[in-house]
Amino acid sequence: MAEIWDLYDENRVPLGKTVERGKQDGCASYHIVVVVAVKNSRGEYLITMRDKKKEFFGGLWEFTGGSALFGETSEEAALRETLEETGIDHTNSKRTLMFSKKRVWDDGKLGWHGDFWDYWLFEADFPIENVVLQKGETSDAKLVSRDELMKIDEEGKFFNHDYLKEILKIGV
Repeated sequence: MAEIWDLYDENRVPLGKTVERGKQDGCASYHIVVVVAVKNSRGEYLITMRDKKKEFFGGLWEFTGGSALFGETSEEAALRETLEETGIDHTNSKRTLMFSKKRVWDDGKLGWHGDFWDYWLFEADFPIENVVLQKGETSDAKLVSRDELMKIDEEGKFFNHDYLKEILKIGV
């Protein structure tokens, strides 16, 4: 089933329009993407490995994330994505929207288009054994310390590292 996204203008005002993933119409409109850093009481972060078969950046570690679907708020998308990709329900977790960024970028296929990236911090304790990987999306998961996370990033093994230091500064 195709993903349908709500569209927004450059000021994040809803346009009352939708688009099917992969059929964006240039940077005249934007959609919402969420990134969720999950941290436990020991200061460890849950990271997952992108499935090696993913079209972009397969085999790299990342925080959970994805696009908000039609009718979803950013927070609802963050909750859904973490449940889908890790099997962990964060309905009762402490949740904080850390920051948002507006991007205009070229993916090399569709040309220039835009999105709003919302960066969430979820705080919860759970055994790593409770993580259930989503076939085709994630292939591994682990809890890592801040230092381990920075090492993974320095080795070039973390996807979308441009936001990592900002998340860690806020999520201390």
